Amino acid sequence: MFFDKYWREDITSMVLRDRNHPSVVMWSTGNELFERRGRSNGYALARETADFIRNLDSTRPITNALQKFGEDDHLWGLFEPVTDDVWGDITKKFCEPLDVTGYNYLPDRLEPDGRKYPERVIAATETFPRSAFDGWEIVERCPHVIGDFVWTALDYLGEAGIGHVLYDCEKTFFGGYPWHQAFCGDIDICGFRRPQSYYRDFVWGNENVPYIAVYKPENHGKTPVISDWGWSDVINSWSFPGFEGKPVKIDVYSCGSEVELSLNGKSLGKKPAGKENKYIAKFETQYEPGELIAVTYENGEEKCRSSLKSASVPVSIRLTPDRVNIDASYGDLSFVTVELVDKDGNIVHYANNNIYFSGSGAGSLIAVGSGNPKSEEMYTGSLRRVHEGRAMVVVRANGEPGKIVLRAASEGIPAAETVINAKAKEREEQK
Repeated sequence: MFFDKYWREDITSMVLRDRNHPSVVMWSTGNELFERRGRSNGYALARETADFIRNLDSTRPITNALQKFGEDDHLWGLFEPVTDDVWGDITKKFCEPLDVTGYNYLPDRLEPDGRKYPERVIAATETFPRSAFDGWEIVERCPHVIGDFVWTALDYLGEAGIGHVLYDCEKTFFGGYPWHQAFCGDIDICGFRRPQSYYRDFVWGNENVPYIAVYKPENHGKTPVISDWGWSDVINSWSFPGFEGKPVKIDVYSCGSEVELSLNGKSLGKKPAGKENKYIAKFETQYEPGELIAVTYENGEEKCRSSLKSASVPVSIRLTPDRVNIDASYGDLSFVTVELVDKDGNIVHYANNNIYFSGSGAGSLIAVGSGNPKSEEMYTGSLRRVHEGRAMVVVRANGEPGKIVLRAASEGIPAAETVINAKAKEREEQK
């Protein structure tokens, strides 16, 4: 409604604010726009917005993310045949002023469009988590495809449940109530990495130590319905009390050509992994508490290993601030990871205890949360139930120097405390 009046002002504010940040690698003029077909003077606007940004910052390329034609176009009475040639021809003029053309969920076009439009540089600007392997294969194979952006890196509120895994049901787009997080992030809403994030490390060649992803035994035998933005319902844990003797499936992510998995000293066999098997070796066994060990082999030689140990009951709360020293004068924040751990310090992933929080001193609690996408709890207040053994608290300085004491307690478990120092900025600079 307000684009014509404010687009120049908004772009100017954005570019002048952020053009000195090295983390900005491209400017985007839009995402999944109806105007990609030229409607509403779209071709001219594509060039006008791109040129306007170049006048403010000529050092970075400019992109815009295009998706396929579909129901959104039909809403506007646009019923042209949706074929590859039509898509390319209709959007070509829209793409001409771009330095990098963004493709959202168009994997089949990435390679052939490099031949059809040899001048075009392409980025896969939105892709599904489960297509990580195939997407990166295209990036490595095609010089004109400069990268692959998954939707999404960090999870968020809204588009509730688009990353869901459901069982024995019809496929749906969203999750029903009480889903409220999208649940499609490589990183959950508290900043904790999810299994697909670890898998991506192997695809990118950034990791050698095998990652053990265990399917939850309570769902064994059920038919999973995984959304396009979802990931297998796995967890990096070997703690499932009550499921002793029950069947359980295990994926091991590994760049090695072969993986051996053993449980309590007994080998469960070797399975192929590596690139030829999309970096996943698959096993099945019966759950038995103890230690699960994965060993990666290359040409018969052991390269590295990892393990999971079953956790016992939770006996303490571990509080880990991301920063123990914050700036008092600017209402600075510290994000505190909350974990329920057993006597050996292992996270008790099966725990779902309520944790009660209180803050005193030179700061206050402003948020509590977990990665549970279906929780009905508030993100404010002093109470939160852990999800897979973890939660998070955000502490804010009140504007005066001093110590902030965060206390956490749960029924039957000793209370824990951590101290965060709110320091005056001048003192920090002098020090």
